Amino acid sequence: MTARFLLLSEDSGKQAQPTLRLLMTAAAKLLKPTLDTRRLELRPLAEGDLSANALRANAWKQRHSSPEKIALVRTIANELEQGRFVVLHFDTDTAWSKRKTSENRAKFETHLRAAVKLTLTTPRVTPKFVPLSDQEANERLSRLFAMSPCYSIEAWLYQASPSLVRFCKERHNKQTHLALIDAWRADRKLLDEVKQPKDGELAECVGDRHNAELAAAFPAAEVFAAEKSWHEFIEALRGCGALLALLDETPA
Repeated sequence: MTARFLLLSEDSGKQAQPTLRLLMTAAAKLLKPTLDTRRLELRPLAEGDLSANALRANAWKQRHSSPEKIALVRTIANELEQGRFVVLHFDTDTAWSKRKTSENRAKFETHLRAAVKLTLTTPRVTPKFVPLSDQEANERLSRLFAMSPCYSIEAWLYQASPSLVRFCKERHNKQTHLALIDAWRADRKLLDEVKQPKDGELAECVGDRHNAELAAAFPAAEVFAAEKSWHEFIEALRGCGALLALLDETPA
């Protein structure tokens, strides 16, 4: 059977979805190295879906229910009702060591996950919908994942050291940059503590202009071993029994 994911991101740039698909494929391969990736369906929101506005304008982080947020919550709830999985990427906007102070992570739980649960458990005018029990709703919610890199997604992507070196050399071959990249490669724990890596020393030569290419070269196993935000995300996926059971199924 196919593991079906809806991939959502606060990043509305054209590289966002290719980057997320590559990272999700790498994540699934960590969970099951022998996985045939053709069993993964990784899709974005439908063209013109109002939910996208809640992501771009960060309306999902607001407590009040705007039309955009209502659309997003209903979209997520519908995916979960259908037995599919949802991943929402948003940057933690704090270093790993300060992740517990992240406003974004807190609001994902209190302003989004809680709203989805309420939608799953509240009667609707739709005659075919039967409100879920608390236990049933929690089971569905186990399929909703936050992809929340520290400080930002570039902390993962900048782990692709050879590609990072190539982009730097193509621009200016600055020795201080090459030394910094080498330090990050030598200690995979460092990047999760860097504030706004895309706006730091490598802003001129790399920035966020090559994210999809960096994702294609992402050393998933090495970064997992560093036991920071990528490890946290993989372990969250591993904690979903429904996902593991699906990945472990032998194709007919």
